[in-house]
Amino acid sequence: MSAEGAAAPAVSIIVPVCNQEAYLPTCIRSLQMQTMRNIEILLVDDGSNDGSAEICDAAEASDTRMNVLHQKNAGATAARKAGLRMASAPCVTFVDSDDWIEPELCETLYDMAVSTGAELVIGAHFREDEDMQRVERSSLPDGYYHRQRMERDVFPKLFHNDFRDAWSIYPYLCGKLFLRRQLQPLLERVDDDIRLGEDACVTYPYILQSQSLAIVHRPLYHYAQHEGSQVRQQLAPRYLGTFQRIYEILLDSLIKQ
Repeated sequence: MSAEGAAAPAVSIIVPVCNQEAYLPTCIRSLQMQTMRNIEILLVDDGSNDGSAEICDAAEASDTRMNVLHQKNAGATAARKAGLRMASAPCVTFVDSDDWIEPELCETLYDMAVSTGAELVIGAHFREDEDMQRVERSSLPDGYYHRQRMERDVFPKLFHNDFRDAWSIYPYLCGKLFLRRQLQPLLERVDDDIRLGEDACVTYPYILQSQSLAIVHRPLYHYAQHEGSQVRQQLAPRYLGTFQRIYEILLDSLIKQ
């Protein structure tokens, strides 16, 4: 990644929004407080029927960096696709509408990308349970990984580091910084009706295609864990049919490598 002029957005923050009026104001405030100024914030209202749409519109009216898109409910994947099509910055990060981020998230990840030339920057995060907070980060050392080092140290334990019983790289799209041009074709091929495990269908193929990545162990993203949160979903029978499609996408990516 290379530095961009100050006039144009360097990072697009994409937020799919669906019925999160209780948490959305906190999320939006955290985006507006970013220390990096040349950002754009894209709120995609995915058919909300509470007050979320009105919160988005009020935010857009008060901040020129905000852009809102309203669409019929189609799920988080479709909302992220819509946001990515709106994006104009070369770099993209995602935030769920019931989560929030530290003020330095965009600046930290972007500076790492520019200083190293990494095509992906992977941050750490806080997991915010209702009664406790804990830090979750990659079990791999922080720093820069060129392609040869990725093939040696990352790919063999991409999904899980059995030795340390920890994730080598969490599959979440949130808390990472992507190159838009590399991300878009991978996100577009994911079925909109995959509602569980859809992040893995993008993150891992993106890593396999990348020539470099960087890992930051400083936690800057807050994953909210509460009843109805976007990352706390029950393993319902309706999700079981998606696993075959996820398997096919990941297998195809592995075969191509």
